[in-house]
Amino acid sequence: AYTVYHEARDKNPELLKAVMGMLEGLMYEGDATAGCLYGILLFKQGEIQKSAKFLSESAQQGCAIAQYLYGRFLVEGRLGLQKNDPMGIDYLFKAAEQGFLPAIRILKRCISQNPNLRRSEEMDRMMELELSDYENQKRRSIITFL
Repeated sequence: AYTVYHEARDKNPELLKAVMGMLEGLMYEGDATAGCLYGILLFKQGEIQKSAKFLSESAQQGCAIAQYLYGRFLVEGRLGLQKNDPMGIDYLFKAAEQGFLPAIRILKRCISQNPNLRRSEEMDRMMELELSDYENQKRRSIITFL
């Protein structure tokens, strides 16, 4: 859908409308990943408030990509969202728990910039690992909560 969006946005408005409608329909049927993609495409079209709404809903439904994006936007105060480090960190951690590596990188940066952030034992353990170690240990099931 994302590739079709890029090919259709300037050349085929009917196809673009169909793709957006399909993603919106899948979101309302409970597909969190479709909702996340819909939110990203809305952002690219300049519909910032609608984008934030769909990313938030997808993040709440457990989509790791949406949790990462929404958490990052909260931490950075983007998308017209009020800066909210604790909530943003919570979403980033949820994405990290699912093994989404960009979330781990952002969490490391957030914690290094503000060591007083509320953290859990799992988060501390995750932050101590280098990303390559993290992947190796995850594959060997040493990190059981993932």
